[in-house]
Amino acid sequence: MRPASLVLERPVELNFEGNEYRPLLGGDLSSSVPWSEDQRWWVRLPAQNVLALRTILRKLDYTWALLIFWPLALLSNAQNWGIKSVFALNFLALLTLETRFISTAEWLWLFSGSTVTNLLTEVLPNIFPLLIGITGILYSEIQLVESFIVGSLIANLLVGTGLSFVIGGIWNNEQRIDYGGVRNVAVLTLLTAFPYIVPTFLGAFMRDELHFDDLRTLITVEAGVLLAFYIMWLCFRYKTHAFLFQGRGELYASPVVDDGLSSSNSGTDLLGEERIQLPSRLWHLLWLIIIFAVAVQCSANLIHSIPELVKVTPLSQLSIGAVLLPVITSLSNCFKTCLIAKTNRMELVIHLTVETTLAMVFLNLPGLTFANMILGHGPLLNLNFILNISLFISVFTTAYLIRDGIFHILKGCMALALYLIIIMGLFVYPNDWD
Repeated sequence: MRPASLVLERPVELNFEGNEYRPLLGGDLSSSVPWSEDQRWWVRLPAQNVLALRTILRKLDYTWALLIFWPLALLSNAQNWGIKSVFALNFLALLTLETRFISTAEWLWLFSGSTVTNLLTEVLPNIFPLLIGITGILYSEIQLVESFIVGSLIANLLVGTGLSFVIGGIWNNEQRIDYGGVRNVAVLTLLTAFPYIVPTFLGAFMRDELHFDDLRTLITVEAGVLLAFYIMWLCFRYKTHAFLFQGRGELYASPVVDDGLSSSNSGTDLLGEERIQLPSRLWHLLWLIIIFAVAVQCSANLIHSIPELVKVTPLSQLSIGAVLLPVITSLSNCFKTCLIAKTNRMELVIHLTVETTLAMVFLNLPGLTFANMILGHGPLLNLNFILNISLFISVFTTAYLIRDGIFHILKGCMALALYLIIIMGLFVYPNDWD
């Protein structure tokens, strides 16, 4: 009799394999002839269907199912389904649109040269934050825009890094990166809080009409300085010192294939059929335009419904702008950083988070400031007390957590706990308490 240990050392592989001499049930399951090539049709056809279904499910992008919220969001506003329904459906529609916009943009990079790819990498992820901010300015919701800017920064710093630390710690225990490089990144993180200091504290003492023009001039000049610094950062990042960032280019070198497509134009899949060829650049550009056009309408519906939503719900304008709206623009980036952290590439996570934060401060903020000035509104950076305190605490906490280059679950939990405390304070903050 064969010992039991030998049986256990040879696990049975249920991989649809067999041969023409083996019966349908029983026999040797480890033969070299696949079931999908069996001569008996009642064996071959079910096996081929199972293989095809398994291939489709593995390559399927389930975010396409969320496209159902697009027509529902547009119908809810046209048919007056109620203010809560209008807000919820347009919120989900914008979330789906932002995800599909980023996914389509990543495919578009395959057809572009290095310079165009770098430009698209920096600009396209900031389209939706600018869209929501400009829409809020058009509807004169200046405080909503201010809270949205700060809330996006806080969510990117605490939620993005916190979830990445937790997931990276679960899969890889403790992760370490170079101390010298991460120290420079920590300094850049601290830099993101400084543009808010001077306008905020001077605005508290310059509320009269006599100093209003001086405050506006100060904020306009500061926005120009921030934009000039961002242009200098892009030249440093992609031209003069590109060799310092060559290791981080792998994030966009091979984008994730979500739809079962392949970067090559020919080949065969598991069933021996030809792969679907990549759509052209024109198709991707057309799809981006359609997504953006729908997003403009959904953004207008969402911002227009917020004042009425505040009246019928316990939510405040501050909590909506600083907590709910940043979910639209931060979810896809947080999901991407979590996937990267799972593969033990924490250095790439840190640089991606900091570069996204820099774009928010040095590109989105000046853009919204100039749009606010052109449309004739007051200064944009006149933040209230809790937004200032929350932003400074988030920036300094993130810089402290990443400064030593050691990441684990405890640091992730600290960041997520701090974010939970901040959003609880934002939800209970009174609307009329400035």
